[in-house]
Amino acid sequence: QIKLPGGRLDLPEDAGFAGVPNPVVVVGVNLNGQIFFQHQKIQESVLEQRLTEAVEKAGAPLTMVLQADKNLPLGKSIELSKIARKAGIAQVVIGTRPGIR
Repeated sequence: QIKLPGGRLDLPEDAGFAGVPNPVVVVGVNLNGQIFFQHQKIQESVLEQRLTEAVEKAGAPLTMVLQADKNLPLGKSIELSKIARKAGIAQVVIGTRPGIR
């Protein structure tokens, strides 16, 4: 199966992202499991290092917004949340898109 970089990311529908009190870093994961950090595709094996660097640079608690495709297996989202916690991320929230009313 060919995995195209930058594939479409279909976020789950909800009331929308309400915001958080901490500075934010965003990690995106498309349906193919490709991971994006700071608008660049990265390997999962370097995600913890990049997040650790972001925490150290910020000098304050960070929140990671996980923008995962709505059809991505839940286990993958949990795995990425564990990596974030190991890197010192204070909070992980799931990014959603506003629902249609």
